[in-house]
Formats: sequence, structure tokens, C-alpha cells
Amino acid sequence: MRYRLRWVIAAGCLLIAALIWLLRPGADNDLHMREAHDAASGGSASPLTVNDQTPPALQPSMDDDSKDAETEPTAPVLPPSTGKYQFTKWQDAMDEYARLVGIEYEKLVAEGHPQPVVWASMNVDARLFKNGENPELRDALHRFMPIGNLDEFSPEQRSQIPNIDNRIPDKIWRNPIWILVWAGKLPEGRQYGRLRLPNGELLYLEEYQQARVSWKVRRPPAAQTEAGKLELEALRQRETQLASSIQKAQDAEFDKLFIQLEQVQNRIHQIESPSITNHYMESGASNEAADHPEFEIIEKDLGVIDAARNDD
Repeated sequence: MRYRLRWVIAAGCLLIAALIWLLRPGADNDLHMREAHDAASGGSASPLTVNDQTPPALQPSMDDDSKDAETEPTAPVLPPSTGKYQFTKWQDAMDEYARLVGIEYEKLVAEGHPQPVVWASMNVDARLFKNGENPELRDALHRFMPIGNLDEFSPEQRSQIPNIDNRIPDKIWRNPIWILVWAGKLPEGRQYGRLRLPNGELLYLEEYQQARVSWKVRRPPAAQTEAGKLELEALRQRETQLASSIQKAQDAEFDKLFIQLEQVQNRIHQIESPSITNHYMESGASNEAADHPEFEIIEKDLGVIDAARNDD
């Protein structure tokens, strides 16, 4: 009986020692190191799960100090893509999509299609997303397609959108010209609205940009035109006649003739001097889009622009 009791006590001590070893700091790391070693040595290992692939820094801490702390929700992480299309960033997905649109664009141009720019992307979209011709590519693109105007979502809603910071910008995805520029089928700059300013400068405007441009136009004197020369000659003759009449005028007529002479002289000065007029224009996005987060006003003052005066 005493011999059996001794064995029970010894077994209990071994069990307590084993529990202490398993619960000591670093025991979990030892276990992972053993599993990694077994896998490297050719031993059997269980397949990785999503939790196994999550970096330790992203796993919630279970410390007593942080259990009650409020944490902001983080967007769910997409699992690694499988299959033929291994896109890791939205630019990669855009490259492949734009490549297909570019091929379709060249085909439509060769066929003489009247609107190849618009129909190129429409045809590719129909094949991918409606007819399901390439489900692998369709699923790979879905991971990077834009969600829409993210500013309309609350922070809680945004936190539930996977891959939210790695998606094709909406303004690129829905602009067929921008897609073909990306594919190299149209020259850079075509994706923007082009505004030629009065000084000859080209201003490129994005969708929600508005240009407000002011300038002055200076034209040469009207007296340099044929019509101006004829008018100036007649005014000079009238000026001479009025000056002669004033010298002979009586008091009653003097004031009237003097006012007429001033008017003639003012007109002579006007057609002999260059004219400067103020101009202003707005172009691009309308003021109705002012509430959009990307709305931007571009103000330009072109100063004085010299322009030739037409003879007519």
C-alpha cells in the first residue's frame, strides 16, 4: 500500500512539472519552432490556416491592460488570390484590363467602327462580367474594382470593405479614354479635359476641376486700320473748322462750339490710342459639383494679351 502511494505522488509531481513547462514564457514559440523544424525536416505538418498566416502584430493582444481598451475596426484582409491572375496591387489589375480593352480598340478601329473608344471597354465588360468568358480574370478584377464614392460610407462601413486602400480609382475605371491612355493606345493627356487659353496655353482639367481665367486684351489703335484712318481724317477737318468758328463766335455760340470741339478731340484721342478690355471665363466642372470632395477651383490671371485689331 505504501509502495503504491509513492508512485501516485511521483506521477502527480511529474504532471505538475509538465504543466509548469507548458505555461512558462516562450513555450508557445518553442512549439511553433518545433512545428517549423518538423516541416523543414520532411515530417508531417498541418496545413496553414488564415490565422496562421496573420502576422503576430495584427492579432489582438490578450493582456489584462488592453482587454477593455476600445479599438478601431480594421478592414478585413483578402486571402491571397489563387489561379492564373496573381494581382497584388490595383495597378497590376489595371494593366491586364487595359491590355484587353486596347486589343478590342484596335480591332474596332480596323473595322471602321464610328465609336471605338467607348465600345472597346463596353465589349470587354460584356464578355467578362455578363457572358462570363473568363471567370478567373473576372474574380481577380473584382478584388480591385472601385467601390464608388467612399466618402459616402461611414467609418464603420469602410472598415468592412476588404482591400479598401488598394482599389482602382473610380475616375480611371469608368473613363474609357483614361483606360486607353493606360493601355498606350491614346496619347498621355487625352484623359483630361483640354482648355486652350487665350494666350495659347493648354490647361488640362480633371473631372471635378473648374478653371476661372481672367485677362486683359490690348488692341492697337483703331487709327491703324483703313476705317480708322478715314475717320481720323474727317475728325481732323472738323477740329480745324470748330477751332476757326470759335474764334469768330459770339458769346451765345461760344459755349456750344467749345463743347463740340471737346467731343471731337476726345474721339481723336480714342482712336489714336490702344484699347484695353477686361475678359473673364469659367470652364470645366460646374458649380453644382462644388460639394464633391474632389472639386477644385483653378484660378489664373493671364495679364495683358496683345491682339491684332481687325479692319472691320
